[in-house]
Amino acid sequence: MLNLGEAAHFAIHGEDILDEALAFTATQLKSMASRVSTHLAEEINHTLKFSIRKSVPRLEARFFMSTYARDDSHNKTLLKFAKLDYNILQLRHRKQLSDILKWDIGAIDMLPDYMKFIYKTLLDFLPEMEEVRSKEEQTA
Repeated sequence: MLNLGEAAHFAIHGEDILDEALAFTATQLKSMASRVSTHLAEEINHTLKFSIRKSVPRLEARFFMSTYARDDSHNKTLLKFAKLDYNILQLRHRKQLSDILKWDIGAIDMLPDYMKFIYKTLLDFLPEMEEVRSKEEQTA
């Protein structure tokens, strides 16, 4: 049912059968959520809120790694590689974030006009990125 719901999110305008499938699966999943295990209910509720198609893949990967780990039939090697890949990318992002933190707003004058907006936007966004990173470290 979860997979059908996810697949239905790939509907394009005019694909009535997929629109009906989406409505049907949403109704069925909502009713199932109260009658299944806590872990499956968590996955159902997550899927109802955030379809894979409309989400940020790396954020979804983190959620699904924790969900997959609770599945008794999970492949330990696959899970280990998924976590390793995720952690390597996290380290790379942290390094890039550290490099960006060294950027100076005064350096904006050395950039071409078309890059100034992007540079300033990125610098303005840094505190929020740092806050998210700190929260992730606290929950990890």
